[in-house]
Amino acid sequence: MTTFAQISDCHLFATDTGKHFDALVYPQLISVLQQIKCQPEIEFIIFTGDLSQDHSAQSYQWFNQAFVDTGITCPVYYLAGNHDEPKLFSRYLTHSVFEPNKTIEVGRWQLQLLDSKSETPAGVLSDTQLDRIASSNKTKFQFLLMHHHPIDVGYFIDRHGLKNQEQLWLELAELPHVKAISCGHVHRAMSLSIPDGHCHPLKLFSCPATSITFGMHDSELIAQYDQIGYRRFTLYSDGNLTSSTHYIEAITS
Repeated sequence: MTTFAQISDCHLFATDTGKHFDALVYPQLISVLQQIKCQPEIEFIIFTGDLSQDHSAQSYQWFNQAFVDTGITCPVYYLAGNHDEPKLFSRYLTHSVFEPNKTIEVGRWQLQLLDSKSETPAGVLSDTQLDRIASSNKTKFQFLLMHHHPIDVGYFIDRHGLKNQEQLWLELAELPHVKAISCGHVHRAMSLSIPDGHCHPLKLFSCPATSITFGMHDSELIAQYDQIGYRRFTLYSDGNLTSSTHYIEAITS
């Protein structure tokens, strides 16, 4: 049995007092990490993108500082979101907890961190990333994590979702050892339905943001503050898994 936490969409600024739609995002990240630290059964953390809101180098330094300030000691894996600059991760995430590996081996499971960042806010899984999925170890249960959502969620963020969804789902139809996918980007915790006609059971999740919640409006971004937090997963050796969402109180002024 392995338990880990997923965090996402911090949207930090060059100062620790920066606000994203009135939310004080650095203190909220600290609150989330403090909750995680109080659960010693959590073996590692996976961050699924959108570290920065203002694209500043200092925002990456504040993300690094958050793990210093909270005393987190478990490994932290990460991938880039559409707001992020991948090269700044390696430059500024210098704390010893940060792990650059994009494949995580845990017992009978293999977790793959996929790069969906493109030249636009929308996402694309390149041929290289799709090949990683296709050639993944078929003797292990696979869990895929990415920033962009691989299926529409029914509100404005869909115009910035994964553009080659159909290609991904055609690939997955032939890969029954892929048991779960979880993403960030949608700023809301959801358990989603896989596309019609998909030929094997697969669980599909999204992660709440540590910054703000997106209102489910069909055409515009409406900020909410009621479901800010993180997701927790437990993986079992028989291929099953459980997940729960955990929330903090928003810090606004």
